[in-house]
Amino acid sequence: MIVISTSGGITKKSTCPPGTDPTQGPPANNDREALDIFFDYTSHVADWGECYWARLPGNIEIGSGSGRTISVLDYDKINAVFNCKGCWSYRWRHISKSEARENSLPVGNEIDGSPFYLCRLYHEGHILIGKAKPNENRCWVQFDGREHSYNGEFEVMTNPNREANLRWVRGPGDYRMPDNAITAGRTAIEREPLYIGRCTIRGQGYTSVVPGYIQPSKKEFRVPFGGGGHACSEYEILVC
Repeated sequence: MIVISTSGGITKKSTCPPGTDPTQGPPANNDREALDIFFDYTSHVADWGECYWARLPGNIEIGSGSGRTISVLDYDKINAVFNCKGCWSYRWRHISKSEARENSLPVGNEIDGSPFYLCRLYHEGHILIGKAKPNENRCWVQFDGREHSYNGEFEVMTNPNREANLRWVRGPGDYRMPDNAITAGRTAIEREPLYIGRCTIRGQGYTSVVPGYIQPSKKEFRVPFGGGGHACSEYEILVC
C-alpha cells in the first residue's frame, strides 16, 4: 500500500478493484499505452501498486516528510497499467494513438454543431484542459484570457466501453468541488489541481457547449472561445 500524507493526516487510498493484488505486479493484460501518457516532471512515482482517484491535490507527498510526490498524471499511468475499472477506467491517450479517436469522449459542440472532445496539454509549465477536434488534430486551451491552439502535442480523454459512469453536475457558486469531481491538470507553480468543466455559450443563432478547466482558487471559470477566455457564470463539473 502507498501511504499518502495529507493535511488531515496519514491515510490509505483504496486499491485496485476486488480480485486484483497490486503486490503481485501488473496483471497480464496491463496497459502498455500508459507509457505514452504525459510525464509530470514535478513528481516521482515511488510505487505502482494502487488505483488512484484523481481528485487528490496536484502533487501529494508519499510518506510523512519524505519529500517524494505523486501527481495527477501518475494516477492516470497507474490506473492504466493496472487496468483499473469503474471510475478509474477512463484513459488519456495521445492524439497520435488510434484509441484517441475511437474512444474519445464527446463533451460539447462547436457553433456549427460539430462535437468537441476533452483534451489536455502542457502550456508554459501548466497542464491545462481544453476542447479538441481529433479529426483536425487540434486542441485549444484558455490561459490568461487568451485562446491558444496546439497541433499534435496533446492528449484526449477516452472512456473505453463507456465503463466509467461519467456525468455532468451543476457547478457550485463558491467553486468548492465535490468529492467525486475529476481532476486532469495542475498549475505550474502552486501545483493547484485543475478540474474538468464545461459551459454553454449562446449567441445570435447559435449555441455552443465548450469544455475547459476549473481553477477553484480563482473562483471563476473560463473556456477557450472566439480567440479569448470566455467567462461563464454557470457551469458544469465532470464527476463519476
